[in-house]
Amino acid sequence: MKFLWFGKKKKSSAAIQEDIQTPELPTWSVNNFVLVESPLANSFKTDRAAAQITTYLAGLVTESAGPAELALLEFLQERGTTSCVLKQFSQKSDGARAAKVSDSGATLLLGSPELIARATMPFAREITAAIDAGADQVFAIDALAYAAFSLSSSAKN
Repeated sequence: MKFLWFGKKKKSSAAIQEDIQTPELPTWSVNNFVLVESPLANSFKTDRAAAQITTYLAGLVTESAGPAELALLEFLQERGTTSCVLKQFSQKSDGARAAKVSDSGATLLLGSPELIARATMPFAREITAAIDAGADQVFAIDALAYAAFSLSSSAKN
């Protein structure tokens, strides 16, 4: 028995595949990264090792990892980041984050320079220079700014 089809002819699968466009995927990068191990020049009590600063920053970013945060984590892992346990994590709608480190009790803050400036001591010269160069995020530990950076994306096929 033969069937008669009076509808339109379907496109071949090869033609259908040509019509499908792949979406542009953004690639994220870290820019203007500055890390200051001693933000108060004459105080040895504020010195922190670069590995400790990047570890705390990575721990804070890990709590809310999106595509931009994953790029930052990869950037920090290239610099010898280890893991740390945080408690009392909070994130505001403007993207600011705060937490405490479980073992040391240090308070971590990450947010815009304007927001962090209200909660910390005046920034070190290197942090201020990074902000002037375009850094839009500042990382502080116990009310002292230790790092500044920006995250940017570019579309990629």
